[in-house]
Order: sequence, then C-alpha cells, then structure tokens
Amino acid sequence: MSLSRLPIYETAGRQLAFLKRAAIFIFPVGLLLFRMAYTGQPNNRDMAWNLLLAFIPLLLSTWLLRSKVLQRYVWLWVPLAGCWLLFLPNAPYMLTDLYHLYDHDDVPRWFDLILLLSFAWAGLVWGNISLQQMEKFWMEKFPRTRRGVFGISILFLTGLGVYMGRYWRWNSWYLVTQPLRVGKGIADLFLHPYATREAWAFTFCMAGLLWVMQPLLRNVAP
Repeated sequence: MSLSRLPIYETAGRQLAFLKRAAIFIFPVGLLLFRMAYTGQPNNRDMAWNLLLAFIPLLLSTWLLRSKVLQRYVWLWVPLAGCWLLFLPNAPYMLTDLYHLYDHDDVPRWFDLILLLSFAWAGLVWGNISLQQMEKFWMEKFPRTRRGVFGISILFLTGLGVYMGRYWRWNSWYLVTQPLRVGKGIADLFLHPYATREAWAFTFCMAGLLWVMQPLLRNVAP
C-alpha cells in the first residue's frame, strides 16, 4: 500500500489544499485591509466586491458537480449553468483592474502592483478551477463533446464578457434587468463587426491570454 494512500497522508493532503485555497483569498484581502488601515482611506474597496463576484462561478460549479439532485433535473441545472456562464467573466475581469495602477503619495506604487496582481491571480485560479469543474460536468452530460471545443468556446465568451464589463460597464445581471439593451449590444457586434472591431480584438486577445495560461493554472490550482 502506498504511503500517500494512508489516512494520515490523505488528511494532510486535504488540509494543505484547504490552506492553499484559503491563502489565495486571505493574502489579497489582507493587503487591502492593511492599505485601508495605513492610508485611512477606503480606496480599492471595490476589489473585495469583485473578488466576491469571482467566487460565485466557483460556488455554482461546485454545487452543480456535487449535487446529484441538480444533475438529475434539466430544469434545475440548465438555469444554474447559465448563471455560471454569466458570472464567469468576473474571475478574469480583475486583470483589467491593472488599469488603475498609478502613483499615490500615501503608498508605494509597488505595493499597489502586488495588491492588484494578487486579486487578479485569485480570480484567475478560481475561474480556472470552476472551468475544470464545468468541463467535467459537461462531459458527463454530453460525452461526445470534445473537451477542447467546450473550453475554447467558454474562454471566448468569457473574453467578450470581460470587454462588456470593462468598457460597456455591464453587470452580470443586466441580461435579466436590461435584456433589450444586452440584445441590442450583442446584435451590433455581429451586424457591425468593423465598427465594433475593438471589442472583437479585445475578446480574441483576452481569450488567447486565458488559453495560453491554462497549463500554468491547471498545475498550480489547488
């Protein structure tokens, strides 16, 4: 019997995985709280909200993958899968928070760089774990689907969602609260591809970045 299969080693492995997942959250939040306490200003507090939004797709994918009840009924898992797709762009969205990196008199620029990168990294790791879970869920439902096709399609839609969030300032729930506005915006993308070429360029570049980062994220994701 392999030592790695002994109960004590399995328990230690689970504890280590939990600590790694907790550190991904604790480190950026700790930096943010320190910055707010040091400066006395609530700057960058929106990043905590963005991190919470980035956690939602991971929560949904974990729920879908582990709940036998949800998997049994199409009318349950399809809406949840749709919600997952709507919230998934929030995970890599925090990469674009690097736009807000500029000099401050109260804190060094390098501190804000580490702060922004730590939040972005947390979002990327959580998003990747969630994507892997949904790939597994999807392949169980539709085993004839090629895994690569599913992943690339999701990354493309994610890149488009990040653009809509950053430049159009859309939220994940706009599809429900402002469906006509969302429908018109998406229609314009396809009806006027040249006029919206920046959106397409950003979408492909972001999807490409997320794709080339997949091997790294799959190795480091706890």
